[in-house]
Amino acid sequence: MVKARPIWHPASPRSAYFRLSVTVSAGSKDGRLRCACSGAFQLALDGVRLDGGPAGRQTERSVWWTFGLPLSGRGGDHELTVLAVADDADELPWFLCEGQLATSPLLSGASWQVMAGPARSHPFQERHSALEDPRFREQSPAGGGRWQTAAVVAVDAAPLTCELRAALEFEVRPVGLAAYGEVKTSGAIQFWRNPAPMDRCKWVHPDGLVGKGKARALVGTPDAERGAYLVLDFGRVVTGRPRLRLRADEPGGVIDLGYSLTEGEIQERGRYLCDAGRQEWTAIYPQVCRYVALRLSQFRSPVEVDEVCLVSRQAEVDCPASSAIATGFDGAVWDLGAPSLEAVRQEIYWTQPGTASYDWLHALPLSLNDYCHTGDTTTARAMLATADMEEVSSEDFPRLLAFPLFAQAYYLYSGDRSTAVEALSPMRRILEGASRSQPGCIRPGDALRSGLPGWSTTAFNALWSGALQAGAWLCAQLGDAEGERRWQRERQEVRRALQAAWSEPAYLFADAPATDGEEPSFSQWANALALLYVELSEEQRAGIATAMHKSEVRAPSCLLESFYVADGLWCAGDSGRAVELMRRDWGHLAEPPGQTWCDQSGGIDVAAPGPDYFLASRLLGVRPLAPGYRQLEIRPPQGAVERASGHLWTGRGAVQLEWWQWEGLTTLEVDLKETRETHIAMPRGRAKFPSVTVNGETVWRNEKVHPNATVREVVSEPDHIVLILRESGHFRVVVTRV
Repeated sequence: MVKARPIWHPASPRSAYFRLSVTVSAGSKDGRLRCACSGAFQLALDGVRLDGGPAGRQTERSVWWTFGLPLSGRGGDHELTVLAVADDADELPWFLCEGQLATSPLLSGASWQVMAGPARSHPFQERHSALEDPRFREQSPAGGGRWQTAAVVAVDAAPLTCELRAALEFEVRPVGLAAYGEVKTSGAIQFWRNPAPMDRCKWVHPDGLVGKGKARALVGTPDAERGAYLVLDFGRVVTGRPRLRLRADEPGGVIDLGYSLTEGEIQERGRYLCDAGRQEWTAIYPQVCRYVALRLSQFRSPVEVDEVCLVSRQAEVDCPASSAIATGFDGAVWDLGAPSLEAVRQEIYWTQPGTASYDWLHALPLSLNDYCHTGDTTTARAMLATADMEEVSSEDFPRLLAFPLFAQAYYLYSGDRSTAVEALSPMRRILEGASRSQPGCIRPGDALRSGLPGWSTTAFNALWSGALQAGAWLCAQLGDAEGERRWQRERQEVRRALQAAWSEPAYLFADAPATDGEEPSFSQWANALALLYVELSEEQRAGIATAMHKSEVRAPSCLLESFYVADGLWCAGDSGRAVELMRRDWGHLAEPPGQTWCDQSGGIDVAAPGPDYFLASRLLGVRPLAPGYRQLEIRPPQGAVERASGHLWTGRGAVQLEWWQWEGLTTLEVDLKETRETHIAMPRGRAKFPSVTVNGETVWRNEKVHPNATVREVVSEPDHIVLILRESGHFRVVVTRV
């Protein structure tokens, strides 16, 4: 049986064009093709780019991306063309595809032709010449390129076949002009706020590129030393591939592009060399930007610019609306979470522009917010399935050590045992690699150490402790008793070593162990990670939560740090300070309403997390106690806020509830859709010996269970009374004084 084989150019350039000609009869059905590549790629059928997968190395491991091949009944000759670009780390780049068009099989191999593609050219991340692109030209391309037989590459190309969420492409147009004028053509494009007025160039209707664009922009640059310049403002941070549509009378015009998150600074640059005639170009690499600067030059005759936009992608999540409202947090705070997740939720959580390396520390808050907002775990599963842990470098440990935490949260919310079992092997590789590496992390018996830029010793090793804790928990859940004991032992070594950074006078962990003659520094970030992941006494936890708010302790510098600091405060039982931080770092940002938390917090971190997880799991108090919500817990906090209500989607269906507190006593109303175990933990409040009723029937009084028809078990805790139900329906739970 003939199989698809990986191919590339015989000379191994960094990019290559491929083509295959196919003849089909009239009335043939549309075809299907699935492709994989060691880098990024684009497909075109008969000169038209095909939408579909991200067409690039978005996932850490190569996966199959499926495309439709629309024929619309057209018979005759058809040409399938590909532009593939190798990653910098690819020693043996390859492209692989298999599918069918009508009755013709489409299998990559020696039947394909290949031509060297565009080379990398500093300072451009992507430089594309329409004059040299054979995909959209009827004549042979300029530049001396020629077609030859593709070389079959001797690599073990084994793309993953995994369930990836479908994503839709849509165009995002700019909403305003930030700058307009003319500039010199020499040098790299910059973000010029005040370019010179138009003199030797002309740009008619530049506002035609904004919004719906009622007028077509017309540009002329007859002077080779001057270029027409424009900065388009998209009004928010957008992730997408740049797209140009234009018509030129002559070839040779140059369009320089600069992509910027904030005014004044260009992060990435690109260049497009125009052909004659009408043309459309979509970049291979996505950009994350708010502003796109354009410099047009070398157009001896006017060029019509029809469109400059960003082609964004958004995963489809079919989930009804949810809500979570609490005192001091109106609906705007929760509502901002949905578009924030949509901005980064593609097949995976896309947290880092320009790289396929998963940042698990960023992805963990996003996944927790997604579980609470939508109840959906598909995106997290795709990240776990496509993670590449074959090589573990000590430089990557801050990013990788959050992998066990991510896997732990995924299993808790999804109950997906098979994916959790598959995560054990890469998790073990990370934890063993961390144990062996130096400098940078603790080895059992070693002193506290850290040699990683941007990470304090305490913060890094507290995260390391959390990774070991999560590893032990997963092993325990999945029946690996030996692994559980091993990671618990190493965690105790980390805990003992961390005490070297403990400052008794400050009652905090310093960022690093004390050295002679140096004043210790302190941060909420490092101490919050200690609260979350280090085994501490209740007294120590409470003391840290109080002391970390002193003026000399560095506060969170971004919303990612704020998320972990808030989680640390909740873990320490300091709900008051946790709510205060949430109001300070998120509550005020929700007004005026914006697009995403990234936009609201300065437009730098595309993956800036919101407080959705805390609104749902801490203020509403809804969270899983056992994997897959086999046990659901509802635990309203005492005294943090006066009232909360919401409608959440969980792994066991919808949960709608409202609770309020009056004079220190709590009333809860909840609707449960499924007959499964639910733990309702009611705060004792100001009542020393409270009475608890469910739907008007007393179930707890004088610290004893009263016979009733609903609650079969009650657990008495110092601060809560936990009612265990195994029924569905509507429940009104009231705590009163005896």
